[in-house]
Amino acid sequence: MQFYLAAGAGDTLPRGRFRPVRAIYRLGPRLLSAAGNAPVQGGLMLVRDSRECGPAEVLARDILRECLRRNYDGVVLDWYHNSTDRGSLTAQMGQLCTQYERRLFVPERYASHAPHATVLLNTAVSGVAYNISKALKTLGDDVTLLTMTGRDFPAEYIQSQLCTAGIGTDWVKPRLKETPNSVVLYDGEGKRQIYCDLKDIQETPYDFPEDICRDADVVAACNINFNRPLLHQAKTLGKTVATDVHVLSDIHDEFNREFMSCADILFLSDEGIRGDYRDFLRALGDTYGNRIIVLGRGAEGAAMYLREESRIFALPAVQVGEIVNTVGAGDALFSGFLHHFARGYRPLDALARAQVFASAKIRVSGAANGFPAEEEMESLCREYTGRMEYYEV
Repeated sequence: MQFYLAAGAGDTLPRGRFRPVRAIYRLGPRLLSAAGNAPVQGGLMLVRDSRECGPAEVLARDILRECLRRNYDGVVLDWYHNSTDRGSLTAQMGQLCTQYERRLFVPERYASHAPHATVLLNTAVSGVAYNISKALKTLGDDVTLLTMTGRDFPAEYIQSQLCTAGIGTDWVKPRLKETPNSVVLYDGEGKRQIYCDLKDIQETPYDFPEDICRDADVVAACNINFNRPLLHQAKTLGKTVATDVHVLSDIHDEFNREFMSCADILFLSDEGIRGDYRDFLRALGDTYGNRIIVLGRGAEGAAMYLREESRIFALPAVQVGEIVNTVGAGDALFSGFLHHFARGYRPLDALARAQVFASAKIRVSGAANGFPAEEEMESLCREYTGRMEYYEV
């Protein structure tokens, strides 16, 4: 196995099979460099995307010329826009790198354009708790994250990313044998398959202090076993409990029943529902008495069940930019709603703003990337929420 690390020209790399990225370039009308004039021997050049770029044939020649001039071993294409221009540039780079015996590394979605290239898979810190915590922190909320990791390299990386995001790590406990991980596969339409390796997290208790959520406005409890005691602690203290059970096909689902019965605010996706979603939402509300139920419907938008009114409303989807990757959209919707609801917005207005937040997030690849900060969020809401009209269904 080879590892690819970003390293400066003067950095010392640990021993092992490492291939350093020596310099980062950016697309523009021509190739833009941040490398300066320092001599480079070996390693890789990383070419990052931008919204504005010149013709593919011009850029391909620029990239190859720089690669040969500095004697790089190869080129990493870091595209986040999905366009025919990027496909054409990838194809031309594939031909040139083969001709001049240079390695080429491309994102998975562009693998078909360069058959001899090495395909890159994105690796990053994510997961429901991390995604929600980072989203809420980005919006300016105070976040206390309670979770568990192992005592391994992924745990160290998680700690560093939490610190970078300004999220406290006092309650991130290294109790697991290994840190859980997952693989997410997705297509251009946003359909996904997720393979989770939870390690021993479902069997490991957390031991919550009795007053851990005393000062919380909202307790967002992910549907994982160690959170079950927290549900009842929060209910005893009269706290608003919110949970997302994600994909649900049976309202009496044994694993999620306790979470649904304790939730004041319940989120789920329509992916597992067979039949009329309105009947499903009413059955959920009648069974568990949730105050608010939000159903994420992907490209169709979202629906909301309001217990006090016994009514269901639909809200169409909004698109605030180019859709790059929909992974993490559900967590963004959940986070955006909690943020605005806790600040006093009416449920339907909070959902409209959450739709804008989620749509802005999916302009960027990565489940925990792309969350707009509060100032940008307010600007987007002024532009888009006026166009969104909810209606009763």
